[in-house]
Amino acid sequence: MTDSDALQELMDRQAITELIHRYCRSVDRLDIPLGQSIWHDDGYADYGEWFYQGPGKEVMEFICTQHRNMPAHSHQIANTLIRLDGDQAGSESYVTVSLRMNNGEKLCHMTVWGRYIDCWSRRDGRWGLVKRTFVC
Repeated sequence: MTDSDALQELMDRQAITELIHRYCRSVDRLDIPLGQSIWHDDGYADYGEWFYQGPGKEVMEFICTQHRNMPAHSHQIANTLIRLDGDQAGSESYVTVSLRMNNGEKLCHMTVWGRYIDCWSRRDGRWGLVKRTFVC
């Protein structure tokens, strides 16, 4: 591997990592356009039939609508592994989601642990999410 190849690999890994982090930021800030920016137009999101399966860009509005009525929510990413193959890539990231919700007069806290299993592609020089599968 040449120095140029190694540098490109590092840049690709950083670009994908940034997109994973941008997703979390978008949900925590309820910033739908920011979240949609990580997806390619034909991206698909599979959060399980119990939650959401459908177009990737549309999942952002769905999730942000769910979070809008919560007093607090936070998404944390860890243990991200990225496999590069030219203009295609796969990644797996552990996610911990902390949610505070009102249940009548009570404030409740729920923590969700899972993994984002993602398929990425670089199109016209831009990395974007092609498919995300959320696994609890």
